[in-house]
Amino acid sequence: MLKHANLPSSFWARYVATTTYIQNRLLIISINNDKTLEEIWTQRKLHVAHLRIFGCEAYAYTPKGKQKK
Repeated sequence: MLKHANLPSSFWARYVATTTYIQNRLLIISINNDKTLEEIWTQRKLHVAHLRIFGCEAYAYTPKGKQKK
């Protein structure tokens, strides 16, 4: 992912954390009912709508009261 996103190696720790986060949300074949590790641990249905491509462009949100322009 780091190479594909053209990111420097200083992002290595973030890459490892992201990879672990995604692996914990993958389906496990040996468990019945097609549940992921996260669903088994938290007893809640998993939502992945917040996941984005690693290294994609992002913007910080500034609330209207703190905007200067």
